[in-house]
Amino acid sequence: MSKHINSSRRVLVVDDDPLVSESLKQVLVFGGHAVEIVPGAAEALALFEPGKFDLVIADYRMPGMQGD
Repeated sequence: MSKHINSSRRVLVVDDDPLVSESLKQVLVFGGHAVEIVPGAAEALALFEPGKFDLVIADYRMPGMQGD
């Protein structure tokens, strides 16, 4: 018998390119995940709280602050 494991995760996508952000969101939502998008590192830091997101996907090269 196969057990269904709930693999839904909360994902934060950080990218200054709306096309990339929306594409990633569509793929992740299709996979059953909850996704929030922000356009930059400063906005991501403002949203970030320990335990709020299971995964952060960040563009490395963004204006103002790099993704690392």
